[in-house]
Amino acid sequence: MGEKDIVWDYDAVITALTGKTAHTTEATAAHRAVMAMRRALFYQLTEREQPIETAWILSHWPGDTLREQLPDAKYVEMETTEAECLKRLKADETRPDKKAWAKLIKSWFKEHKNEGEKRAMKIEIRADGAHISGYVNATEKKSRPVMTPHGKVVEEIEPRAFEGAIKRAGNITVSVDHDQSHIYAQTQDGTLQLYEDEIGLHADVLITDPDVTELAKKGKIRGWSFGMYNVKDEMVEPRADELPLRKIKELDLDHITLVVKKNPIYSATSMEIRADAEIEMETRTSEQTPQITEVEPKKPDALFFDNSAYRTRADKVKKIFGGRK
Repeated sequence: MGEKDIVWDYDAVITALTGKTAHTTEATAAHRAVMAMRRALFYQLTEREQPIETAWILSHWPGDTLREQLPDAKYVEMETTEAECLKRLKADETRPDKKAWAKLIKSWFKEHKNEGEKRAMKIEIRADGAHISGYVNATEKKSRPVMTPHGKVVEEIEPRAFEGAIKRAGNITVSVDHDQSHIYAQTQDGTLQLYEDEIGLHADVLITDPDVTELAKKGKIRGWSFGMYNVKDEMVEPRADELPLRKIKELDLDHITLVVKKNPIYSATSMEIRADAEIEMETRTSEQTPQITEVEPKKPDALFFDNSAYRTRADKVKKIFGGRK
């Protein structure tokens, strides 16, 4: 760590302020003071007021608020399991109320880890190509700060917006990194299937192109992106120190794209020609770590009964009596 590097650890700051060896989840005066200090740090990071080169923020989960405050941050997940956390809790003598903490741990894994696995991009490499499935975008979930025709806002797509877009759409295509010069799947021939459920827009894609299949196999596909136009929205006035909220009530869906570039742009707006008319196209991107499996071709079932010995005896009988009448 250099002189211009900062590590922010909530537990360590609370301990320094209160003298307690372990913090609680109560909204105490100390908690409010620590959160105010964290907001001041974020301001320095985003406004570049101080020569801070690197800041490590240790948090239990990068929630929407954190992502909104630090939109350009890189998030690194430290993998662990619920069982391992409970094991560490049992051995930690600084936690006074272990039952309450065990309940919090179980609740966290149920809310974040299990739901995250459900939403993850899944890639199966089969004989006919790469089968890719997952959620392109979640509804009723606030985005990170994004530039739109209304300026910088936080965005939220309302339920049924994608459902309506799918019903109105003609052929929706799948490309790579928004390069529409090559189409790898489409709803027209069934290689792309789209639907909206209680989580958001779900896609099932069959990629038969060998180059893209190889990218999928190597884990080079890093997420989803989509293009929307004819957006009907509602702006909600911001509260103090917050960005306006843009609620998208209706949209038309143009295409789905697989993200391969290392650092994809989260959002972009461009003027494009569709059906001989100029439209304002907005794209949104989500980065994900894919879960990749290779499915071996099914081998033919072995014979239930091996009758080779019987066949051998039958052949011998035929030889003995074959010439007699």
